[in-house]
Amino acid sequence: MTLTHLASNQTVKNPVFWVVLISLVNIVSKSLFLNYPDIGLDEPFTLFRAQKSYPELIADLARNNHPPLFESIIWVWIRIVGFNAAWLRVIPMLFSTLAALAIFRLGKKHFSLFVGVLAALLFSFSDYQFYLSHELRSYPLFALFTTLSLHQYLNFIDNKGHNKYWIGLGVLNALLLYTHYFGAFAILTQVIHCFLVLRKRQKSLDFIKAGLLASAIYSIQAIMVFGRWAEKVEVGHWLSHPSIDEIFNVLGKYLNLPLIAFLSICFIVFGMFRLYGKGQLNKSMVLLGLFPGAYLLMWIVAQGLPVFQDRYASFTIVGLVLLMAVSINQLPRLPKLIVAGIFILGMVASVNYKPKNGQWTAEMSEIIKSKKDSNTVVMVYPKWSYHSFSYHYNLDYFRNYTNTTKLLRQDNIHFSSEPKFDWAIKQLKRGNRVIFVNFEGSIAEIGKDYGGFYDIEIIDKERQGLLIISPKKRD
Repeated sequence: MTLTHLASNQTVKNPVFWVVLISLVNIVSKSLFLNYPDIGLDEPFTLFRAQKSYPELIADLARNNHPPLFESIIWVWIRIVGFNAAWLRVIPMLFSTLAALAIFRLGKKHFSLFVGVLAALLFSFSDYQFYLSHELRSYPLFALFTTLSLHQYLNFIDNKGHNKYWIGLGVLNALLLYTHYFGAFAILTQVIHCFLVLRKRQKSLDFIKAGLLASAIYSIQAIMVFGRWAEKVEVGHWLSHPSIDEIFNVLGKYLNLPLIAFLSICFIVFGMFRLYGKGQLNKSMVLLGLFPGAYLLMWIVAQGLPVFQDRYASFTIVGLVLLMAVSINQLPRLPKLIVAGIFILGMVASVNYKPKNGQWTAEMSEIIKSKKDSNTVVMVYPKWSYHSFSYHYNLDYFRNYTNTTKLLRQDNIHFSSEPKFDWAIKQLKRGNRVIFVNFEGSIAEIGKDYGGFYDIEIIDKERQGLLIISPKKRD
């Protein structure tokens, strides 16, 4: 069957067919290895908070820079499925699937069936979006609410005269902010489009009402947000200022390969010029606000505030995949099917179905247990790694969250901001074995300092390092 015949097939033209297919593609592909990678990075922070009582969770989040919506969902889910990694990750996997379906719905209604299908599939096989569907964090939910808000805004500007779409827009934008603070960038794109591009009095008044409704719903959280950002400006953040290379590097993560990223930019430029020439750029202007608008704005702001990182920019990829589909749709019928097929096959072939997070904490914990005896002391750094370490080392310690660090200390496991060499030497002189764990990098350089004086074993893998120092055995 040729591409032309396939495109004319009535089944393929049926939106229900694509809803079922997109759902199955996402659920099946993203469920194959849901227990990979091992729980790591920020996931243990989410679980550590979610196991607490709900008042404790909300109080904890008030001291943290994470809005409460996703953690509240996990708070319920963890009480149903426990600490099984695969079952826990059903939640982000489902949100990622729903985001793909929302992209399909938006593309189909406001552009064409072809745009909806292509954009949804590009999102589904985006390598970094695939990884985020396996991580217990809010980013798939963030993509979902970004798409729903964008869809509602397009409905809002489509409707003639006075309309009630502003109510749904206000609610969705509040939920967007309750999912992630950077939802403000997505809302800003709507503000700019409404007041600077659309410039219709009634629309502007209704949009202001939507903003007031969102502000009222979000007011409880707003005071905490401003307090946290004031603190970040004053004391700084772990993220550094991104280089100009990061603009393309982050894009490459989402489009799997540098070549796909480059070709995507070329097609978007081509497509926007075609639409501009036809005078049909109106709705695409909203997408351009998200990508490259919000994407580049985050990079610019990040030169002063830490707001640009691969995961932070995840919501802008909704605009990217829609723009790619809209642009490819400007080609004649057969060429656009060929180009779309090449892009989809390229991403299907290059996505990592078994994601990695660069950590091997579970294996490391087993090594430590095998080496550890009553004369072994362990130092883990940096000190905030105790959530992840305790989760893999002893889940009972992790679950006893009020005494986690105390229980670890009783087991001769200590945490520090940096390796303490004087402390290690004292322990070695007493005849103890010392184990250093670097949670955020190599440990080989530290190991060199002990060579010749003690028996050392260095294990460096990806983002973590393990150094085992033992007093030399005497003949």
